[in-house]
Amino acid sequence: MSLSHIIYPEYFDITLSKKKGRKISKRLAFQNPNTEELTRIARSLGYKVTIEEKNYPGFWYKRNGRLVVDCKEERRKSEIIKEIAEKKKI
Repeated sequence: MSLSHIIYPEYFDITLSKKKGRKISKRLAFQNPNTEELTRIARSLGYKVTIEEKNYPGFWYKRNGRLVVDCKEERRKSEIIKEIAEKKKI
């Protein structure tokens, strides 16, 4: 059984406040996150990822897309987001 989590690039955006959608600390956040880079990182971590042309609800007018991350084991969405951000910082 696999679980799917929806992850938006806005979760990693250093220019956004947590109230506006950032999900990680500023220490791990970065500028201009995009679906292609996040997909590459998530796949390097062993996740199956697909990109959807859906927008973050808070910024419905921006075309950033979103990731659907499939996990084989039960993982919390926040753990996956943090894992991707930490891998980006390396």
